[in-house]
Amino acid sequence: MLQFSLTGLAIVAAVGVTLLLIFRLPPRLRLPAIGLEILFGIAVGPSGLGWTKTDLPIKALTVMMLVVVLILAGLENGFVRGNQNEEV
Repeated sequence: MLQFSLTGLAIVAAVGVTLLLIFRLPPRLRLPAIGLEILFGIAVGPSGLGWTKTDLPIKALTVMMLVVVLILAGLENGFVRGNQNEEV
């Protein structure tokens, strides 16, 4: 039977909520949000402090978020509208 722990997922969620609260503070440090997210991800991941490891829930969340990013990129590029005989 496949056993996995949700501890790593809880840590990732806690970091996400913490970053959300940090982004709501008045801007003192002019760093894009994605930059802080990447830095915090490296810090708590296996390459940094080692609080989390790449297990099944983390991998599933990674794939789902990749799908969301690709869908948003497609919406930004206008691929959803289809061919409307527009000149590029």
